[in-house]
Amino acid sequence: MSDLIVIQPVIAAVDVTEQVNVVTVSAVGQPGATGATGATGATGATGATGATGAAGATGDTGPAGPTGPTGATGATGATGATGPAGATGATGPGYSGVTSTSTITIGTGLKTFTLVSGYAGAYITGDRVRAIHSDTPTYYMEGYANYVGGGTLIITVDAINGSGSHNNWAFSIAGIVGATGATGATGATGATGATGAAGTNGTNGTNGSSATVSAGSTTTGAAGSSASVTNSGTSSAAIFDFTIPRGDTGATGATGATGATGAAGTNGTNGQGVPTGGTTGQVLAKINATDYNTQWVAQSGWATNPLLGMGYISTRYYAPNYTTTASNTLSANGTYCAPIFISEDSTFDRISLRTGGSFSGTGVVRLGIFNNNNGLPSTLVLDAGTVSMTAANTVYEITISQTLTKGWYWLGHNSTTAATTNNFSVFASTTSFNLGTLMGESTWGTIAPFASQAVNATSGFGTFSGSQTTVAPAIIKLRKS
Repeated sequence: MSDLIVIQPVIAAVDVTEQVNVVTVSAVGQPGATGATGATGATGATGATGATGAAGATGDTGPAGPTGPTGATGATGATGATGPAGATGATGPGYSGVTSTSTITIGTGLKTFTLVSGYAGAYITGDRVRAIHSDTPTYYMEGYANYVGGGTLIITVDAINGSGSHNNWAFSIAGIVGATGATGATGATGATGATGAAGTNGTNGTNGSSATVSAGSTTTGAAGSSASVTNSGTSSAAIFDFTIPRGDTGATGATGATGATGAAGTNGTNGQGVPTGGTTGQVLAKINATDYNTQWVAQSGWATNPLLGMGYISTRYYAPNYTTTASNTLSANGTYCAPIFISEDSTFDRISLRTGGSFSGTGVVRLGIFNNNNGLPSTLVLDAGTVSMTAANTVYEITISQTLTKGWYWLGHNSTTAATTNNFSVFASTTSFNLGTLMGESTWGTIAPFASQAVNATSGFGTFSGSQTTVAPAIIKLRKS
């Protein structure tokens, strides 16, 4: 291996040239610029492997891996040898040895036995049990046990043998009674027995009395009935009564000759005739209270109204004669009436009125019909009852069945319970009510065609005792049935 020595003076450079075992040192000038890097030399050969180092310390144990799947079940091992037999168990209760000293009368129905020492053996409810009289084994009572317990055995007996009361009983299980078998075939008829000896003749009876028969009454029965014979006597003295039906009515005979005319009767007194005279359109009217004292007069008032006598049509509504309507609020506990003329005898099936446009709340109104007396309501014809009202502009009606004869009446109403706004459809005014002037005027031009009375009618109408008024009542209508 060659040695290399480099000496660098402070102020000069030393050039060292290497030769084998010779070192030449010479002074050189200042270092020149660094030369370019030479090419990389070839890699040397790999050195020999060094000795193995000492073993390091053991690391911590890693976490356990997941459990592997269960292995297949191994084959069943051979059966082991049979063990020794166990000890014999105690003997269970049996049916023998169950007794009772209860005094029981042989018969059907429920029988209660008190068991000796309370021992019931193996008997349970539902068993069919026979109770045997130990002293007379042919005596027994049998049936289903409906209770076993507490030292008591109760049997519903349905089969017995023997009688009397006994107190020494033993018990056994009885077989269930089977269904009744089919009836066997009828046996062959036995041979006829020998004929018995004839009996001795009886003694002759005494002779009876001779019977008699006679005819009784003969009666004519109704036409078409049956003839009959009855015995009104006795079996030994008969009396026959006969009933012979009447024959059909014969044909009408020929008309006989007309008889002579009788003598003329005396003339009767002349009757009261219609007065002579009169002109077209006049009618008869009473002059005074004397019978038949009449005269011809001109028609006036209602007699000239062509609407009267037009008749009534079924299911149509009829009201007092008016032209226009309005809406008015009326107070409670006041009976208000308007007159109506019934032009012919008629039956009506409804009485109704209508609430006004501003009606609100709930009200109750009573409706009725009154007779007329001197231009005012009087006695009650019909109290139709009450109707409850809850809506505005609504007709409310009550079903009735009232026959009115021709004449004047008053239709009335009374608000027994006033609504919040007790408003009704009423006559627009006294002048819109066409009967106003017929009712009379309190003063010249003052019309009061209606009637009212301050009264509580909660329990019903009574006889009217009010007066004429200008306050327009609700319009009440009647419907022809």
